[in-house]
Amino acid sequence: FGEERILGLANTRSFGDISSKRIGVSAEPEIRMTHMEPSEYSFLVLVSDGVTASLEDQEIVDIVKEAKTPEAAAKELATFATEVAGVRSDNATAIVVRLGGWERRVEGGGGSIGTKEVRDWKKVQAEDPRASRQ
Repeated sequence: FGEERILGLANTRSFGDISSKRIGVSAEPEIRMTHMEPSEYSFLVLVSDGVTASLEDQEIVDIVKEAKTPEAAAKELATFATEVAGVRSDNATAIVVRLGGWERRVEGGGGSIGTKEVRDWKKVQAEDPRASRQ
């Protein structure tokens, strides 16, 4: 995950930005194919930069692990990212796809507890009118 930028430009800038093509910005996608066993993975997450600007990769994973359904996970990702972004808020979009291992998604994930504390702190900071959120 993370926010990919080229010379400070968001990767979505490549679509229709003729002047940036001179410096190497291209809308041509890099496509890779990966074979996955049916139950090897639990979920697939696709999010916009409005989510990755507010949440670390492990926070995204943990929010999905804690959700009861992919729909609930996507809604929580977008809602939480928007809430904690404050005045820096960008549009936040999330899609969570249930894969064959969905029922096992909480196994072997010890990261949840640590990021839960971080997420709780971010929410408190976002709700504090004295907090600087520029």
